[in-house]
Amino acid sequence: MQIRRLAAIMFIICGLVFSGCKTCMDSNGGPARTQSAGEASASLAPENFKEERLAEAMRGLRYDSEGVEVDESMAAQIPNRGDADAAEEAYLQGREMLFQVNDRVAAISAFTRAVILIPDVPRYYAGLGQALRYKGKMQEALAAFRTALALDPEYFEARRQFAVAVQMTGKYEEALSAWERVIDLDPEFGEAHGRLAILSYYMADYIEAWQHVHRAERLEYDLPSQFRSLLEAKMPEPAHFAAGKGL
Repeated sequence: MQIRRLAAIMFIICGLVFSGCKTCMDSNGGPARTQSAGEASASLAPENFKEERLAEAMRGLRYDSEGVEVDESMAAQIPNRGDADAAEEAYLQGREMLFQVNDRVAAISAFTRAVILIPDVPRYYAGLGQALRYKGKMQEALAAFRTALALDPEYFEARRQFAVAVQMTGKYEEALSAWERVIDLDPEFGEAHGRLAILSYYMADYIEAWQHVHRAERLEYDLPSQFRSLLEAKMPEPAHFAAGKGL
């Protein structure tokens, strides 16, 4: 009796041992290789990798002020400082990465390099700002556009990109002012009038909204299809605007 009990106990123990060991076997019945700490972290790495790649792409510039500044401690490691040809090549590479390859991080990296190599070319900052905006780095994008405009206040594309970025932040009064500055450079720019129509609507300035609607339409800028009806619900179209007056 005792022998049978002992045998039963041993059978149970062996079953537990072997069932536990199955988790330690690979598909060939050999001992499975345990996952290292590095491999375990690698399985969680995609988001961290993206963040690190973006941080690396932005390395060498500081965005902690109203504009962009070269971080000399980091930028000193980059060869060819002052090489205009190398800077232009980096700028063109950034445009290719942004508009053809659609790799925004690679574009940021290339524009960053262009800025570091030659830090006084406005279009390098405009390209950088656009890549940053597409990546969702709005404050950094605004800093880049501000730097471009500090170097050339009449740089139209930087002025336009700055206005787009400000409007995307939801700061309507600042966006209104930014688009008015665009019109100062080009009074016949249809997009600016279209944007001002929408901003004026959000700010309940419906007369101004109608004014810009007519200017945008005269310049053949396509407003959102439902915008006129939304504006009419707030304020019927003034008769003198409908008659083509007051423009």
